[in-house]
Amino acid sequence: MYDGIPSITALRTFQIHSWESSPEYLLPDSHPWHPAFHPSPTYGATISRIKAQDGDKSRLEMASLMWISHAERPLKADELCHALAVELGSTDFNIGSTPSMSTLVSCCQGLIAVDKEASTVRLIHFTLQEYLSAHPDLFSRPHSAMAEICLTYLSSQQVEALSANPAPDTRNTPFLEYCSVYWGVHVKRSSRTARYHLPWSY
Repeated sequence: MYDGIPSITALRTFQIHSWESSPEYLLPDSHPWHPAFHPSPTYGATISRIKAQDGDKSRLEMASLMWISHAERPLKADELCHALAVELGSTDFNIGSTPSMSTLVSCCQGLIAVDKEASTVRLIHFTLQEYLSAHPDLFSRPHSAMAEICLTYLSSQQVEALSANPAPDTRNTPFLEYCSVYWGVHVKRSSRTARYHLPWSY
């Protein structure tokens, strides 16, 4: 007699059909949101393809992953783009060399995404952060490199010119706030033997 309460078998059958028809299930097995997704070989293969590309492109993509995975807070899109455009040893920040966010997303082969609500850049899935943390050899002295980039940005002509203005317009230097707050944190996290080559002159 049916009493209006579905049986355990019926519930299990419903759960299986619901899971199999869900959007996640319809994704390819290699997609991070697929239930059968196994991150290690997928991420490893993708990063290997990235590193196998020509020098400049590969460096840009690996630097993007370094910043997103090691930054002290989520970076906004324009902050990341400016970080990647810093030329070590130069006091002139060339805004013309700033990559576009669409270029970065495309070049990183699906490993990064832009959170449109927060306007921040993130890794595609939390398991990618776990993978990168488990493979520290993928990046050479990341915090030393990030500290040097921050200090170089802070010593650029564009940033120094702001100090002469009592009401500076920082819209053209979006990376300034992050560098000002976190350069010291990256120095502390870096190797004690790290040396920084900065473009300061006295």
